[in-house]
Amino acid sequence: MEGKADYKDYEVSLLDQLTAYQLAEPDIEQVDLCALVKAKAPRIEWHSTQRTPEQVMEYLKKAELVAGQIEQGKFYKQPSKWYRQCEFLPVCTGNEREARETLVKLA
Repeated sequence: MEGKADYKDYEVSLLDQLTAYQLAEPDIEQVDLCALVKAKAPRIEWHSTQRTPEQVMEYLKKAELVAGQIEQGKFYKQPSKWYRQCEFLPVCTGNEREARETLVKLA
């Protein structure tokens, strides 16, 4: 990740990305977030955490819920600084031309 300094413990503990990493490598004991902080004196910050089986199950339930909503054509806008990286930004901003050019509809 890039840019954000001083991740709070609660942010790291709630980050879905790290839970997905745990799913990808279920035998690991901890997951880590490495952040390149763009500052006057750039630095790298490491944040380590662990995921419990309950947290992994909660994530899987959330993923199932979101997948079902997507299948129904429901997309909820969640504005954040990460919007600029979202491939669905044209949908949320109503840019139909760019959405048609950049997104593929699966049958």
